Amino acid sequence: MTAIAQALVPLVAYQESRANLFVSIESIRWFVRQQQRELIDSGALLMVAGRHMVSPQQFDAVVLDSGKRRASRKVAP
Repeated sequence: MTAIAQALVPLVAYQESRANLFVSIESIRWFVRQQQRELIDSGALLMVAGRHMVSPQQFDAVVLDSGKRRASRKVAP
């Protein structure tokens, strides 16, 4: 098994480890619905044996990119 596959964690475990960002499982599910295409394309979100699995490093990168985009929309030009 590769190091990447070994690093995969269930969505719930990822949420628990990032509770400062996603205070509940529902908040991370909302984020996944909003960013699903980007999460999948980046390899951050996978479906393994019928369960959502997360590559934490890639998921973190999508969270940061998404947050940066949203913050820049709030700033007046």
